[in-house]
Amino acid sequence: MSPMTDARAAALTVEDLIAALHEVAALLRAGLTGAAAWSPVTGADGLAAWRARAATSPVAPYAAAVLAVRELGERVGASTGDLLDSLAAVLAERQDAADRRAAALAGPKATARVLTVLPLLGLGLGAAIGAHPIAVLTGGGLGTAAGIAGLVLIGIGHWWTRRLLRRAQGADPTSALIAVEILSAALSTGLPIAEALATAGRLAEGPEAARFGAVAGRLAAGQTWDAAWSGAAAGPVLEGVERALGLAWDSGVSAGPLLAGVSARLRRAARRRDGIAVGRLGVRLMAPLGVCFLPAFVALGLLPVILSLAGELIPTL
Repeated sequence: MSPMTDARAAALTVEDLIAALHEVAALLRAGLTGAAAWSPVTGADGLAAWRARAATSPVAPYAAAVLAVRELGERVGASTGDLLDSLAAVLAERQDAADRRAAALAGPKATARVLTVLPLLGLGLGAAIGAHPIAVLTGGGLGTAAGIAGLVLIGIGHWWTRRLLRRAQGADPTSALIAVEILSAALSTGLPIAEALATAGRLAEGPEAARFGAVAGRLAAGQTWDAAWSGAAAGPVLEGVERALGLAWDSGVSAGPLLAGVSARLRRAARRRDGIAVGRLGVRLMAPLGVCFLPAFVALGLLPVILSLAGELIPTL
């Protein structure tokens, strides 16, 4: 059974979508067309039902890209098989990056959970040996202050960990990479540069696609190349696309190979940034463990027991 034939029986996953896109690409190259070729993605219920299911699944951010690829193939005759393989490769790289972040987070996250639960064990053991740590925590003075400090440290530790994870994730380049792939596919059909930009702007999503559409509109209005791109070349994606297409615009050479090189460089840069971010995340997550969770364990699980026992041994404490 195809990985997404019975998508209602299980949640749609990114891994299933990647496998299904490769299957569709193979079927299209074999000569199948229409619903028969797209059945590994849509299943027996068709495109509309798949779109509805995808909207509430992990593949929701990529559903529009899949639909855009299909529409591009139907409207302008793009090489849909190659584009599907490229789209699957982009999704696989993004999923790999997410998996590496999750792996880097797993160890510190488990340690934080243990250190969050250990105070309860410490309190229980303290009570078992005759101490009264709960009374110390609720009786005011140093014990209550230690308990409050421990809870505050746990809260700070969780906030710090979430902040580090958000920083490691950074801006998601998926929509930009997909927009460039769709633009490259449109160019491969022989469309003029302005029409290819308009097509990518209409079918793709994200700020880069919107800029493509805006530039296409300015070119269609008769503006020069530099004027059309004025204010649009912000960031490595748009700068790379403008440079590659500008060479083709001025020289008349095919823009497809130039843009393919831009796409490959952008994907390599995204992989490199992901690797650096994941490596830093694994190191930086040690900070909240040492600064927040471990002191919170001492304040909540050990200090009340020590204060209770000390109070019984030294009544004047």
